[in-house]
Amino acid sequence: MGTDDGFQPGGDRGNRNPKMANAPYFPESFIARIKDGVNIVQIISEVVSLKKAGRNYQGLCPFHAEKTPSFMVSEEKQIFHCFGCGLGGNVFTFLMHYQHLSFPEAVVELAGRLRIPLPEVGIQEKTDTQKMKERLFFPRPPSIITGC
Repeated sequence: MGTDDGFQPGGDRGNRNPKMANAPYFPESFIARIKDGVNIVQIISEVVSLKKAGRNYQGLCPFHAEKTPSFMVSEEKQIFHCFGCGLGGNVFTFLMHYQHLSFPEAVVELAGRLRIPLPEVGIQEKTDTQKMKERLFFPRPPSIITGC
């Protein structure tokens, strides 16, 4: 943890937005800056009527039909969970499911709301961690020795 290894939770998921055709790499420090700047209760309360329930907030789940609130949001932990359908996660997960976005699209959406400029996305030098992952998960086939 704490390294800029380029891991993107949620992956590419189809790139419905042409601007996201090449899923951008966002450094973990950039993702952390967005997480620190956003309040999940504010984001979710734009589409769900939330009421304070102890330390958390509750409301009707936007992902399935229900009459009794089973959708909980923790401002302290910055997560949500529905005890009816089982869906849960952080603010990125919520936007991905509610607005049908990929992870990079959710990052761009939240960065825009916070007015955080996107990092320059281009061809970047791979980190040692990225190179190691590629060697472990995508090993090159052994060379074929000819002329023996």
